[in-house]
Amino acid sequence: MKLKILELKLSDVQKSGLGEFYSTKFNSTIALVGKNGSGKTRYLKAIENYIRSCDVTTDYAKWFSNVPQSFFDMYSEYQKNKASFDIHKEFTSSQALYNNDPNNSAIKSRFNEASLKYNQILARTNSNIFQQLDRHTNTIKNEISKRLKVINSDDLRKLQESFTGDGKISFQTIIDSTLENVEVNEFNLIAESSLSFLQRLPHKLAFDEIDCRGDEKKFKTRVSYQRFELLKNLIKEFLDKDLKWHAKNSDISEHDDHVNIKATGYWTINEREFNYNDFSDGEKVLFTYAILLFLLNINPRIKFRESIIIIDEPELNLHPKAQIKLINTLENLVGEIGQIIIATHSLSIVANLDYGSIFLVRNNQLLTPSSSVPFNAIEDLMGFEEHYNKIVEFLVSTPSWAMTNFMGQCFEDPEVFESANKNDPQLEIFQKLILEKNNIRILDFGSGKGRLLDRIRENEESWKRIETYDCFDVDESFNELVSLKGASSIFNDLKNIPDNSYDLIIMVNVLHEIHVKHWKESLLKVKQSLSPNGYLAIIEDTELPVGELPNDLGFLLLDKDEMKILLGKEINFLSPAIERYKNRIICGIIDKENLNTVTKNHLIKCLEKLKDNSLKNIKEYRQLENKELGIGRLYALKSNLYVNSELAIEYLNNEISKPKSNP
Repeated sequence: MKLKILELKLSDVQKSGLGEFYSTKFNSTIALVGKNGSGKTRYLKAIENYIRSCDVTTDYAKWFSNVPQSFFDMYSEYQKNKASFDIHKEFTSSQALYNNDPNNSAIKSRFNEASLKYNQILARTNSNIFQQLDRHTNTIKNEISKRLKVINSDDLRKLQESFTGDGKISFQTIIDSTLENVEVNEFNLIAESSLSFLQRLPHKLAFDEIDCRGDEKKFKTRVSYQRFELLKNLIKEFLDKDLKWHAKNSDISEHDDHVNIKATGYWTINEREFNYNDFSDGEKVLFTYAILLFLLNINPRIKFRESIIIIDEPELNLHPKAQIKLINTLENLVGEIGQIIIATHSLSIVANLDYGSIFLVRNNQLLTPSSSVPFNAIEDLMGFEEHYNKIVEFLVSTPSWAMTNFMGQCFEDPEVFESANKNDPQLEIFQKLILEKNNIRILDFGSGKGRLLDRIRENEESWKRIETYDCFDVDESFNELVSLKGASSIFNDLKNIPDNSYDLIIMVNVLHEIHVKHWKESLLKVKQSLSPNGYLAIIEDTELPVGELPNDLGFLLLDKDEMKILLGKEINFLSPAIERYKNRIICGIIDKENLNTVTKNHLIKCLEKLKDNSLKNIKEYRQLENKELGIGRLYALKSNLYVNSELAIEYLNNEISKPKSNP
């Protein structure tokens, strides 16, 4: 289970003194980073509450990935009965208010109106559907609880305190003392049954081995063996040590009608009898994490790779190297399917995370990852730690880090997002274009998963002005999702796009990903598909925030000079209202009449200009005395554009020089 979209509304977090938050991009690790008092722990709790609040009304395909198919089935059933279910929900909530305050005229009026609507739907709807949907909600909440593993710092501390003692402390002694000396209800999330099971586990293993009479295959199907495998793997992951169990005593007595078996077992670690006090201080904390995760894994059929693990300040009581070991272990446990979400002020942890995993918390505001995050994190966290080589590298060379990070990303496929951020400046420009007309016919060229459509449809003022919203993308796998989001028609082949049909063809973050060999045919088709008074709008982020390799020539990101050459000198440009994006986000707009009938000559001249401008930028960056963080990323961006434009020019020249085959 994994978050794809997170929306914390002001109504959800205002009581905690926090600001609203929305993001559509998350790695397998999410780190809320900030100094003490910044709000990171409160945001962590808000995220936990957000996940726990999911029920049958949650669109899991949109908000989560890697959830059971049953969730989608239950949501689909809810969608079929949504109108009736909403009336039922209003009836039950207004009834509760009325029962508490029957003399309140406003509440009484609301209850009477809800009762009337409810009785009307009861006449035509099977009332069992409401009970079934309620059961679905309970089922989903139970399943989410099993997949959400919250490591509470108090539980961790109490467990570790119960483990301490003088002399030799065996594994069994640890669990026995925990059950004897700590009231289980003092734990936030640990059940007594889990502790009791762990206490009996070595004896149960010894019993089951005898009971299976040497049948190893049968023995491995027993719950005791499966739980042992989980515990053994956790100890291996966290401590890199081998946990084994051994039979100590066994007594079998046969009777006429039954057999009595008594068996006991014990633990060893790395072939030595287990002694907790042999561990270093850091290993003791990591061992406690392993035990805690074992106890939290109530359902052995749900793997950690299907879980979301939440931890507040995992660095507590761990030296820097152990902190890194802990996070690496947790990342290995969840893999790419699950997720870990932490709140931390440890530079040791932050320095070892991917930059896209770092969400800065400042003054009760949660900020999405950006090129400035490493610098701001250092500024906020300085003073907490002073060691570890990677921290030093992280501190003194953030521009180099930004450049290297971007360069590394330029070997990866571009990511396709399902939804745009509500405050996306590119979305702002798109909406501005829509609001200029009524009954507008739109083609979203390179629509992907419909991230623009998703947001435009939410905006009633924009959506009511749209007559048709068609989508084109070469990837057919997105069709079903885009159709569900409201696309009028979907095309996967340029030939199928109708001519003279669209008032607006929009390309947002698309042209730079298309291989240059397809630019000519794509732009010619765009011109054919525009209505006589239609226009093309190309929106690009000229400071591409994340590197990518969309094709073998790399990305080709055009600015104003290059767009004028490629599309036509009559092109106009729009900028977003937000000041910091005015020179970064560009929208080139040109009508059908003035749009170039693109030739290879246009392409080569455009790319030569891109190459010249990129080289000019590189020289300017080298001459700067103060090289701030963002310069490292821009240097990497322009270096890639210089190389990519040269490769594209070479490709086109080779195509031109190829001899034509005889018919």
